[in-house]
Order: sequence, then structure tokens, then C-alpha cells
Amino acid sequence: MKIQFGVHSLIATLIIGSITAIALKMKFGFFNQDQSEREVHYSVQYDFELLANSDKEQTVKAFIPVSDSRQTIKPIQFSKAKISQHNQTNQRATWDVDTATGKQNINYEFDVTGRSQRYTIDPEIKLSAVENSYSEFTQETEFIESNDSEILELMTKLKNEQAQVLPIITSFFEYVQGIPAEEIKELMTAKEALVRNAASCNGKSRLFVALCRSSNIPARVVGGLILNPDRKKTSHLWAEVQINNVWIPFDALNNYFAFIPSNYLTIYKGDEYLVTHSSDMAFDYFYTIAENGTNQSFLESFNMWHISKQTGLSERLLLIMLLLPIGALIVAIFRNVIGLKTFGVFLPVLIAISFMTTGVTLGIISFLLMVGLISLLHIPLAKWGILHVPKLVVMLIAMIFAMIVILYLGVELNVETVGTLTFFPVVIMTITAEKYARYVVEEGFKTASRVMTQTLFVTLFSYFILASPSVHIYLMNYPELLLLFAAISILLGKWIGLRISEYRRFGWMIS
Repeated sequence: MKIQFGVHSLIATLIIGSITAIALKMKFGFFNQDQSEREVHYSVQYDFELLANSDKEQTVKAFIPVSDSRQTIKPIQFSKAKISQHNQTNQRATWDVDTATGKQNINYEFDVTGRSQRYTIDPEIKLSAVENSYSEFTQETEFIESNDSEILELMTKLKNEQAQVLPIITSFFEYVQGIPAEEIKELMTAKEALVRNAASCNGKSRLFVALCRSSNIPARVVGGLILNPDRKKTSHLWAEVQINNVWIPFDALNNYFAFIPSNYLTIYKGDEYLVTHSSDMAFDYFYTIAENGTNQSFLESFNMWHISKQTGLSERLLLIMLLLPIGALIVAIFRNVIGLKTFGVFLPVLIAISFMTTGVTLGIISFLLMVGLISLLHIPLAKWGILHVPKLVVMLIAMIFAMIVILYLGVELNVETVGTLTFFPVVIMTITAEKYARYVVEEGFKTASRVMTQTLFVTLFSYFILASPSVHIYLMNYPELLLLFAAISILLGKWIGLRISEYRRFGWMIS
């Protein structure tokens, strides 16, 4: 394969540049599973506003965070307070209120460096190895009613005589995670979350802990803040389960299993109140959170997680943007090297991405049904001499109406996956079906069907590549891979050999 010097230099530059950038990122550990795993830097301030209404001694108490393996706390400034150890795990600040003055402000400010932490639970660990009926973390409390008959009945059903810890914990977690999330400001107990079948973080966390404790698995709730630039009153509650003397985090509200994100600030452990104060005062509070600037290098910040965070664009939108050229390269290889025919270059990629929304089974069924519908509709429209653009509009209306019918039937028949038939897949399938119908008229049914079959084959191959979580993670971390794919595309563009499908017809010329 003869390549001009300029093209050769460009290909070498793209390959070397891409590989060098990725190698440096790997060397310095600039790799994240998702945005929640990036190290974060925030300043946090407790702002308490109060007015003493009595001459009696009055106080304000608040738990304050401490440094550990995943968070580093650096106090900046605070109103005069007494810092004391509340128990083995928690620290608390106490402020004495000056009853002689009027309205007062109390502040406590600190910097946080947060890191994510992911845990692996050995599937071979048996329940008997972690049970501890004598632990304080398996006892019933006022808000965690682990001995309640309904919670015990649910625990027995979910446990299902499993002997290993992992499937038991997973069953508890999936049940609580499946309870509809509802923003409930008042305190909710474990029993109330179960009966109401709707809960915010505190109800879900207490119910998950109650299920664990009813199985004699030590568990506790943990309180803190989700760090994002804001001024808010809302704190957050999640759970921890003790397995092999390690406390493992779980957040059923936000679907974090054995994982705690970097922007979770742990403030206290146990079922406590973050802030308490004397009853004889008017009291208000806020948590002011601001992101601290970090001196990130270009390579460290050049990833899609960072771009998503800084621009507000959704990670899924950015991921689809990255997947398009990768899918197009796959289609180009099938067309130029193997010799398959498809309806264009981008349509198979777009169909594959739509399958990521609908699922491959429902996607194929919907795809074939819609192709059939459009093909049948195309025949009378063509006979009537309807112009191309108005004909597309009629076809789109037919597809949308068909989708409404399918959605209605899915709801009536309780088909859970029917909700994945969104606008994007339907439009893509409409365009493809129209191309197929036009092919039938221009090239004949046999040729059109062959191209449709090959298009569907390339689409499925692309889908299994593009739907891979590993592909998603590497693309989001290393957008430099696009330069490598560009180099491959240029090399592919210089292909002058026979396609694989052509060897049967023209192989004798080479021999």
C-alpha cells in the first residue's frame, strides 16, 4: 500500500500523539470510573442564625467532620467553640450562646478534599461469619424498628434461606432501592418507609439498616452532606454494613452499592441529629458549599467527566457524541474491507445507539415492525405520486401513531420495557424504513432485503461494541482515542485491495 509522505506524517503524528497522551494519563493515574470518582475540593461553612429568647444558659451543638482514608478536613475559621469527642467515631462542636445580645451568627468553616472509595464483597463469605446478635449495631432503636413483625417478615422473604452475605445484602438493597423516591422533609423511620412505600434518603437508609439488623448483620446509618456548589439546608443519610470488620457504604436512594462517591462528606456515624440547639431560641441554619479551584494539569482535566461538569452537558450526550465516530469506523470497515452494503454510513450507528435505549430484543422487534409498516405504506403513496418530503411526513405520522398504540398496549398489558420506545429510536427507524421502501422500488425486493439484512448485521455488531461499559469508560477518560481512530480511518481510506466478499469473484486475478 503506497502512501504519500504527507499522509504518512499525519498518520504518525495522530498515532504518536494519541498513544503518548493516554500513556501519560495512565502513568499518573488520571482514570475514573465516572464523575463521582474524581477527587473533589470544596469549602464548607455552617451558617447558624439565632436569637436567644431566654436568660437561661443556651447552646448550639453540631457534629463536625474528621479526616479519614477518603476525606481530608482542614478547619479554616470558626466562632469560639468547644470541640469534644462525642463517641468513638464522632466529634461535636458546642457553642455557648450570649443571651445578653440580640440576633447572633455562628460559623464553622473548613476545606474538604474528598475521594471515592469502592469495595468488593467476597461472594463466598457466609452469613454466619458476619452475624453478631450482641453488637449494638444489630439492636432495635426508636427509628430503626428491626424487630417489627412486618420488617421481620420482609427480611425472611428477601433472605430466602441464602447462606452467603452478598446475595442477602443485594436482595435487601434492591428492594429498598426500588421503593419510589419522594422528597420528605420530616424524619421517617424504617417502618414508616415500608408502610408508605415512598421515602427520601433517611427512610430508605433506616429501612435498609433495619433489614440488615433483623438478620443480625451489623449496620448503621451515616450522616453528612452531598458536596455541590449550593447554599442549602438539606443533609444526607446513607448506610454502612460491617463485613469482616470493615464498614462498607450503601446508598439506596442514589443507587450506590458498596461505593461512596468523592463528593459525599461524612460528618457523623450513627442515628444522630447533625445540629441541635436549646429550645428557647429562634434558630435558622444553612450549609454554604463552594468548590475550590484546583491546579489540574491539562491531561488531568482533559476528559469528558470534567467537560460535563464544567459545561452542564449530560454525560450521556457527550458519550453518544464519542460513540458516533467509533460506530462509523466500524461501518466503514465492514463496507470497505469486508464488502457489505448498508443504508448509508451513519444510519447503522444511529440504529445501534437507539438499541442502547430500547434494548436489543425490543429494538429489533420494533425495527422490523416499523420497516414492515413503512414498506406497506410506501406502496400506495408511491402509486398516488405523493412527493418525497410530504411522503416522509406521512410516514413519520404513521410511525408516531403506531408508537402511541404500542405504548398504550404496553401499559394495558403491563409490559415494563415498552417505556424505552422514545422519540429518538422511532425517528431513526422511520428514516431507515423509508430508505428500505425506496430501495424496494428502485432496486427490487430481493436487493433491498439483502441490503437490509446486511445493515441489521452491521448494526448488531456495532451495538455490542458501542454498548460495552468498558468502551464507555475508556472513551470518557481518553477522548484522545479519537485521534487514533482518525489515523485508522485515513489508512482505511488508502485501501486498494479486494474486499473480502470479492475474493470469490476476483480471487483468480491475484492467483
